[in-house]
Amino acid sequence: ILCWVCLVVVGSRVVLTCQAEGSKPLNIEWSPSVENINTRNTNKGIISELYLSSLHSSQTGIYTCMATNSYGYDHMTINLVVRGKGVYYNNILRYV
Repeated sequence: ILCWVCLVVVGSRVVLTCQAEGSKPLNIEWSPSVENINTRNTNKGIISELYLSSLHSSQTGIYTCMATNSYGYDHMTINLVVRGKGVYYNNILRYV
């Protein structure tokens, strides 16, 4: 999923992706700090993927990736919202 605001269902999984281009060496760090990250170099820069599985509502929050090199830094913020299962009631989607 490539998103800046992600709405996902409890129990599902999501991959948050951060991509940076620039002069090497490039480094990407995630906040909050998590362990399930896959980072790889590309021809133009770096891609970092944060894997979250079996999501629960306590994982709702702001996830930030920060890319740095010797010239400076840039960041991207992702708002992850974990909700209960969606149910239609009177033609309105509600989360339980």
